[in-house]
Amino acid sequence: MGDQELTSVAFNSTGDWLAMACSGSGQLVVWEWQSETYVMKQQGHFNAMSVLAYSPDGQYLVTGGDDYKVI
Repeated sequence: MGDQELTSVAFNSTGDWLAMACSGSGQLVVWEWQSETYVMKQQGHFNAMSVLAYSPDGQYLVTGGDDYKVI
C-alpha cells in the first residue's frame, strides 16, 4: 500500500483477517495478522476505495469506491 492513505479497515468475524482499503490506488489488501502474510491483494476500483465491510458471517467482503461501483 506504500504511501497511500487508508480509508477503511475491518476485521472478519473471527478476528483473524484485517481488510484495508487504500484511498488513492483503489486497492484492497487482506492481511492475516497471526502469520503476518497477505491473504489477498486486489485492484478493484479505478479511483479511491472509500468503504469496505465483511458480511456478518465473515464469508464475504464488499467494497465501495469513488468510481460508483460496489464489488
